[in-house]
Amino acid sequence: MKHFKLFFFSLCALLFSLPAFAQSYYELAYKNPAGKQCYGFLIYEDDAHTTMRIVEADNNNNVTAAEDLHYTVMQGAENDQKYTAFAPTKSHPNAPYIVFLQSKQKDDESVPSICFDLEKEDFTDPDSFTEVGLADITTEYLQQFYDTDDPTYKAIMAAKNKVLGERAIIKKSVDDGFDTYDAVWDMMDDDDTSNSNNSSNSYASNSGTHDSDNYDSDNYDSGNYDSDEDSDTYNNPASSNPNNGGSVPSTPNKPSTPSTPSVSNTSTTPNTPSTPSSPNTPSTPTTPNTPSTPSTPNTPNTPSTSPSNAPKVTLHLVLVMNIDDPKTGPYAQRDYDIVSSEMKAITEMLGIRLKEYKLAGDKYYCDVIDIVLDELKPDPNDVVFFVYNGHGYREDGQKDPFPITAAIKSSTQEYRRVYRMYDVYKKICAKNARLNIVLSSACNVTESDIILQSRGLYSRTTNNYSINYLGKLFLQARGNMIATSASPHQFSYAGVFIGMFMSALSKEAHAINQQPPSWNSIFDYAKVLTIEKAKRWGGLQEPINESTIR
Repeated sequence: MKHFKLFFFSLCALLFSLPAFAQSYYELAYKNPAGKQCYGFLIYEDDAHTTMRIVEADNNNNVTAAEDLHYTVMQGAENDQKYTAFAPTKSHPNAPYIVFLQSKQKDDESVPSICFDLEKEDFTDPDSFTEVGLADITTEYLQQFYDTDDPTYKAIMAAKNKVLGERAIIKKSVDDGFDTYDAVWDMMDDDDTSNSNNSSNSYASNSGTHDSDNYDSDNYDSGNYDSDEDSDTYNNPASSNPNNGGSVPSTPNKPSTPSTPSVSNTSTTPNTPSTPSSPNTPSTPTTPNTPSTPSTPNTPNTPSTSPSNAPKVTLHLVLVMNIDDPKTGPYAQRDYDIVSSEMKAITEMLGIRLKEYKLAGDKYYCDVIDIVLDELKPDPNDVVFFVYNGHGYREDGQKDPFPITAAIKSSTQEYRRVYRMYDVYKKICAKNARLNIVLSSACNVTESDIILQSRGLYSRTTNNYSINYLGKLFLQARGNMIATSASPHQFSYAGVFIGMFMSALSKEAHAINQQPPSWNSIFDYAKVLTIEKAKRWGGLQEPINESTIR
């Protein structure tokens, strides 16, 4: 079996946080302490919502037992051996700890250890540990773990068929001479699911491989700040190439890595089996009251969203990341890697243009940031996605609840600037793009401090996306949102919120989702995930937002 690319846990002085991408799938083969062969099908939503279907096989590969077990994250150290482990929530002879060892961390392509007794430190390598994409899952493969009547089986197969069907529609449209962008619009027009964003338009306390020829990254490293002369090239695949227990499945052969269907050759949409109701999303905990809300920027005027009238969309990705800071730098770099790679993949899937402005390293200067914000000129149907990760604070008596960035030096070292995130938000909204998302990961207190943390699994997220859902989020949604990682007078666990926001985006766009996608729902779930993670570390961190998206 091939090994999937896994970004391991770093448990040194500064610990990263990676998002928990909803419904990623992994196959694990290993021996239990008695020497019996076991296989696990791991369904990973986030660090608090992970389930593994475990099957035990005899010497003839006949299944002798099958059970669903829930897992959670724990950390520890034995004899100076630091680890982070996915631990079963109940003891079971076939349920291993999935252990990430600091000392074993060598590269991104290693596999985790397994362990049945953390005190004895009986760490061993599994036979295999492989990520499985939705499109790769066949009925024969999944029946090695689930009975066909099992709700998990039905949900996964329905999502898989949805992914394959959407890609078949895109391919047929491209073969017929249309581009990906128009094909996505046709798909959304044929879908009767409306895009409803019914969350409150107030702060959350009252309620969030690319083809280099098609990827336009504004070269700020070379000092080219003029983004208006770039050619209009678009991504186009034509040019680049619940976890309920079920009955014990029928006797399978030894599980193996499923064969990958040739999506590009798919010409018909597979039949979709009935889909069970989607898992419940955790309710959002109550958030303390926040200061009064300043006036909200008006929602920009937008053109018709029909494909015949709507101009091509450009996603302007502005990433202001303090990657050189000795404390927050690793988190900022990880956020950059996550957001940048996800947006590249999303824009390619939608056939829209990406313009990335990386304001980090030797471009993390106030004069450079000023130039980019001043010269940012989105068209009326464009999307602006702004992310800041760095130190933050607030002033005594400050009216708006969003943080102020720590002073950022100039490239000439002659002066420093601070940026009020709400002022940045208003400035971006005044550009009149169709959709504006402004996110910040920063402390929101009068004195800064950084709290250490761990991170979870990383996945090839776009394997499991619904193109239809992505279209509704990036091509149909309109309005403005500002969100930050912590409420006033709260510290921010470095790197958590942006990761959780991207995790929630993956959950919302996942093909297994049965609800209309919504940016407001994305924030709401990111808030839940952030609060849960902070609580596990004994902290209090409650993201807040303001949204006019509908």
